[in-house]
Amino acid sequence: MKRITETVFKCIEGRTLKKIVLSKSSNKAVDRAVAKLVKIKDETMLQTEVLFTAGGAKHLNVPLENAPEYIAKEFAANYGQINVVDIGGIAEGKIGKGGNIVFINKIKKAEGAVEVLSQNREKDYILSPNTKFDFLVELGIQDSSGRIHDKKQSKFRQINKFLEIIKDTLKYLPDDNIVIWDLCCGKSYLSFAAYYYFKNILGKNIKIYGVDLKKDVIEYCSSVAKRVSFDGLVFFHGDINEVSLPAKPHMVMSLHACDIATDIVLNKAVIDKAPVILSTPCCQHELAGQIKTQNLSFITDYPILKQKLSSLMTDALRCQGLKACGYSVTCLEFIDPEETPKNTMIKAVKTSSGDQREKEEYIRLCEEYNATQHFKDVF
Repeated sequence: MKRITETVFKCIEGRTLKKIVLSKSSNKAVDRAVAKLVKIKDETMLQTEVLFTAGGAKHLNVPLENAPEYIAKEFAANYGQINVVDIGGIAEGKIGKGGNIVFINKIKKAEGAVEVLSQNREKDYILSPNTKFDFLVELGIQDSSGRIHDKKQSKFRQINKFLEIIKDTLKYLPDDNIVIWDLCCGKSYLSFAAYYYFKNILGKNIKIYGVDLKKDVIEYCSSVAKRVSFDGLVFFHGDINEVSLPAKPHMVMSLHACDIATDIVLNKAVIDKAPVILSTPCCQHELAGQIKTQNLSFITDYPILKQKLSSLMTDALRCQGLKACGYSVTCLEFIDPEETPKNTMIKAVKTSSGDQREKEEYIRLCEEYNATQHFKDVF
């Protein structure tokens, strides 16, 4: 206990603490607890977020002088494992046989400090968590009083993060009369949020067209758009390769289009010369069944590692294909990986007509790893 208390104290005192994770709870209703340094009204505190198995969370703010002892006691009383994550490494503690605590500290002295974020982060949100939005109520993210449902907190943060990304692309879009396509749109949380942002916050004329194969989903989205009077948000049922949309896009977006559906979306966006593409891939299975390379057999011989490698390579090849088609490409974390592992967004901005060397490199990579050349026909 003393070693845990001293370790937490040093990490807090040096402002090098990234987070503390308490897991293997003795209470089945609790999944885990995560503690981080936050600033509340100019005072730095340790905020513990207890995450429940059934969803939802509760928060407790602990003064720094009490934090080391609090964490140590919480671990000993309610959890089987503790991980103290510092910029200099990780310390791990476990409850062993007979109730003995095994604590291994691999934290080394490191330069720098962790940025302590203000707890009043809603001030930075494009959509304030303290404001009721009719479209979020209709979509089941807020209740009738405007409170965000516990199980929808991560979705709300995801929506705001997406709007921040859109905000960063405004300089690549026309000043008005903007057209956006949401392909494989699903329940279209992001389409509704984007429409509200452009129409109600920026005061722009906006048309957003959502397309999905699921008829019931399209009917649901259309009914919601009608109820909240989003007249410029229109949904189409059908295959994205076959549906004819009323206008060419200034932005194409797609959230979690499964497997090669993401490749189809990217190809369609390139063919229609979309200035901006925002795509969050999902379920990258195709390459896992195709990859053949002796150079990587030390990875591909193990199915779980092969799957992880294939996901990374699939997205990397997509980025290379977009570069070959004249796009400047960035990969970024769309939302905290603790909330979902499917958090990589490909952000592409059209900057040229294409690059022959990038095309040749894309083809070479696909041939080397036996990957389908999804972009070859659009070069």
